[in-house]
Amino acid sequence: MGLRARETVACLITLAASLALAAGESPNIQAGSMVDSGECEPVSSVAVESGVAVLGTGSRRTMLDLSGAGSVIGRSNELPAAIQDVAMTGSLVFAALGDAGLAIFDVTDPAYPKMLNFFEGHRSTVGGVAAVEGVADRVVVHKNYAFLLGDPIRTMQGNPTQLQIIDVSDVETPFSPLEESGLVGGEAYDIAFGDDAVYVTGYMPLLTILDVSNPVDPRRAGDFSVGRAAALSIAAGDELVYLINEFSQSLDILDVSDPAMPLRIASYRRPDLWPPPIEPPARMLSRTPDGHVVSLSWRPRHEGYNVVAFDVSEPTEPIEVGSYSYTVSAGPVPGRIRASAGASALYVAAGKYGLHVVDVSDAASPVLAQTFCF
Repeated sequence: MGLRARETVACLITLAASLALAAGESPNIQAGSMVDSGECEPVSSVAVESGVAVLGTGSRRTMLDLSGAGSVIGRSNELPAAIQDVAMTGSLVFAALGDAGLAIFDVTDPAYPKMLNFFEGHRSTVGGVAAVEGVADRVVVHKNYAFLLGDPIRTMQGNPTQLQIIDVSDVETPFSPLEESGLVGGEAYDIAFGDDAVYVTGYMPLLTILDVSNPVDPRRAGDFSVGRAAALSIAAGDELVYLINEFSQSLDILDVSDPAMPLRIASYRRPDLWPPPIEPPARMLSRTPDGHVVSLSWRPRHEGYNVVAFDVSEPTEPIEVGSYSYTVSAGPVPGRIRASAGASALYVAAGKYGLHVVDVSDAASPVLAQTFCF
């Protein structure tokens, strides 16, 4: 496809992204019976910053003001592909569109977002010259870099994916990937950050540590493997890494003070909490401001999820201190679903059951604080 055709595609995507719903057409935010009966427009991904949530609702991007009762403050028409994941930093929103690529928006005015750039994937159904070398199932933004990861479901289907690192310091300039070949020996599923380190969890190895003290020249500093084990979720803080080991069905805690020689110092096994997934795996770990570690895990067929908080003040002996369980009442949630963590809350994309906000400010008593249904 030539330059003119690519410009036409970009213009069509920009138009679709910037058309807001007319006055009076904004979806009602409802909870209660519609959430319980699974009558919401499916929410598959969520990111939150400064009281604003950006949601992936099919191939539309929806923005929600979380203050008070909440209100929809912006909604796009359909993008070229279903949104697999979203990330938000400041006034920028990043939408991962799987094989189609990555879209970046300026949402300074949420009702009328501006698409700043669109990078097509190498297997894009949109057409044109590939700008993202792999798929964009997940996107995580840290400082001036976007990290693109694959989804474990692709591995289950025989199409493993790796980490991509993109310099997004100037999102309106041509695509600027970093040379990451060989940085991660296996597959990359989730990511967490230290001061000058990036922690990547995946499959063979379980954990890869990248030295990003020179951001334009990331280097592999070390890794940690346990046979053919995989991990789908990770959190980090104070030279410790927390991950869910899918092989042993345990919360593993690693001391990474020496990146070249990570050391596992605890393994808290809970097979009933982290059973082998049947639907595409959906797990998340987060670290609260007071130092607790919180696990969110959907049950094998996505018929509900469990939230468990751990006291890790003594990292060699994690203690389970509180939990919350949600069970769906109108059939399981199909497909990929994501979650995001705020300072004291988990934001759960619950598919046809809408958006859930689980308050974890009191680790001993996590509670479902709000639900939103479109």
